[in-house]
Amino acid sequence: MRDMKLSVFVGSPKKDLEDIRQEIIKSILEAGHIPEGMELWASEAQPTLKTISDKLCLCDVHIVLLGANYGQILDQEEICFTEWEYNQSREAHRPIIAFLLEESAFEDAWRHGNPVDEKVKDAYRVLWKKLGKSVCRIYNSFDKGQIARDVLNALNRIIDSDHLRPHPGWIRAESKEAKLATTLQGNPFLLRVLNRVVGFHTTGGRLEKERNAKKAAAAMFWDTMMNRLASVSFG
Repeated sequence: MRDMKLSVFVGSPKKDLEDIRQEIIKSILEAGHIPEGMELWASEAQPTLKTISDKLCLCDVHIVLLGANYGQILDQEEICFTEWEYNQSREAHRPIIAFLLEESAFEDAWRHGNPVDEKVKDAYRVLWKKLGKSVCRIYNSFDKGQIARDVLNALNRIIDSDHLRPHPGWIRAESKEAKLATTLQGNPFLLRVLNRVVGFHTTGGRLEKERNAKKAAAAMFWDTMMNRLASVSFG
């Protein structure tokens, strides 16, 4: 599983986090995975929700970095881009890794920085609590070197867990799996057999509680496929 190449989305409010984002992206690349983030997209100064959604849908893991700023609030919405992205991944059951500041750290930043509206503070705290339920690491202050190490550790934990969705990541063209897929695509007969197997698997799931019916369906499938195979000449 450690040879798997994951597509990793990096989301965060933009302000004051550019250097940390770059370190996270660098760490993802060095680990052999594929990063996705606004720095890597074509020239859109402000990506649309459709652009973000399309990119996010292709990703296996979602990393969220939350500093002391809540971020830009969406037009006609009451949440920021980062929270909207988080909600998309939650609905898709995509693994989320969060890097957060301790409560004392962001409270201190608010006291000593530009004034922050109380409504924005409340929205920030809601998001902070949501992210705290994910795989997360909380810091007194962000250290680029530490976060780079934590990104690698978190990704490895996700890979070794059962939290990834079915069929995650990318495979190399010369891998056994890719060669098998190429063979199937080039052989109409094998594709028909595979489609029958997949169809039977779906039917079998519906019959899980009906053992006798499932046995009968399996026997019928086996007889049908054996007769089909017997009639095929392989030259």
